[in-house]
Amino acid sequence: MRNTTKKPVYDFREKYEQQENYFSNFIKCLSEFRYITNINKSSMNEERKSIDLYFLYRGKWVTMEVKTDFKAAETGNLAYEIISQAYIRKNGVIGWGFKLEATDYLAYLVPKETTEIYIFQTEKIQEWVIGNYYMLRNFSAKNRDYTTLGVLIPITKIENINDTVNFFREGSDL
Repeated sequence: MRNTTKKPVYDFREKYEQQENYFSNFIKCLSEFRYITNINKSSMNEERKSIDLYFLYRGKWVTMEVKTDFKAAETGNLAYEIISQAYIRKNGVIGWGFKLEATDYLAYLVPKETTEIYIFQTEKIQEWVIGNYYMLRNFSAKNRDYTTLGVLIPITKIENINDTVNFFREGSDL
């Protein structure tokens, strides 16, 4: 028998408002590190390039995309978007996971009792997703007018992606 349970429709505006609090706290967290200065939120034009923040790290400007994954603590997986807008008989839109050409780092905020933070070098996580794509579980999320497609990255596997996961270790190099 076919499962007829409908998934809830993703409400982008509602999720944006929820993640704004975590985003602000993340900026406060970054500002506590002596090697990080001049933290700036991105302009709308920069956000279109998947840049949420830019800041000086040891005198070098770096860019970062920040994602808040509200389900990761429960599921043990980080959602990584491959196709942002999938349609039938209409061109789709590439997902943020592969729109990161102007971004140095991707940060995931995973809220639970305390917020866990995972940070990846953009190229490393893209290479890892491509190399492991067929071993990853796929997901789809229904939005109002389109469907988003992606893969789930097990948190237990993230140490395999790169050495800079513990970005906040004092003296670590980006």
